[in-house]
Amino acid sequence: MDRFLSHVERFISKKLALTVAAVALVAGMDYAGQPLAVESLDAVMSLVLGLVGAQGTVDAVQAWKVGSAVADGARAVSEAKEAMGEAEEPDGTPA
Repeated sequence: MDRFLSHVERFISKKLALTVAAVALVAGMDYAGQPLAVESLDAVMSLVLGLVGAQGTVDAVQAWKVGSAVADGARAVSEAKEAMGEAEEPDGTPA
């Protein structure tokens, strides 16, 4: 079961799940004949948009950190090659 959930987590982001839950709540209330009041709908949408925005910020920071780590690793490899006398031309071919 854990293996299945790990595969599902790859395809379903927290932002998507939260948005689908909010849409299901609003649609379900309408379908049941008890539509949300405008104030309640505004509160739900504000909460969802705030949480989705916050999760997007978290995802962007994580992506930035991963990208920085990759760039640092590439820079370290390049410096090591230069130190060993295996410099590369600007087009990436060996000197």
